[in-house]
Amino acid sequence: MIRKLVNMILHCRVLKISDDTENYPSVQISYYGKVADATRLMPYPLVGNATLTSLGLKLNVGADEGNRVVILHDPTQRVRGLLEGEGGIANSITGDYVLLKNTGIEILANSDMTVDIAGNLNISVTRATIDGEVAIEDAFGCNGAAPQASAPLGAVATDLGSVIALANAMRTALVADGIGS
Repeated sequence: MIRKLVNMILHCRVLKISDDTENYPSVQISYYGKVADATRLMPYPLVGNATLTSLGLKLNVGADEGNRVVILHDPTQRVRGLLEGEGGIANSITGDYVLLKNTGIEILANSDMTVDIAGNLNISVTRATIDGEVAIEDAFGCNGAAPQASAPLGAVATDLGSVIALANAMRTALVADGIGS
């Protein structure tokens, strides 16, 4: 009986990563010289596919050796230096992460980052500092104004009349975008 209990919970290592298309996400593991498939167990709502450097904790559901699940982690490529209470999500291969730090949320994207949002995104911040370039591809609006596409400014200002026309076009655009009033 004790041997059966001991074999219900074991350390294992990842041998092969699945293509993550099956109904029950699997991974090939090795333990005690055995090679077997196991269902990846992730706490809801987390999702992920392990790396080949991952280690795991194998559990036999109902003490059935043929009904294996594994909880995986990647101790060698984890985000290091977290303080007590800090956590987040990370990609061990790219090094990208979102951390919930004691001082706020920290996001690191090691390459170009694309954010796809199907609905509206409403952000309320006290202060934001942006280092680097910002590109708005469709329309822009702030301070409650509806987003506006690019504003026509007219011809190049070469005399007093065209300078006044340009200044008025710029004022109209600033008011429409919510920057001026």
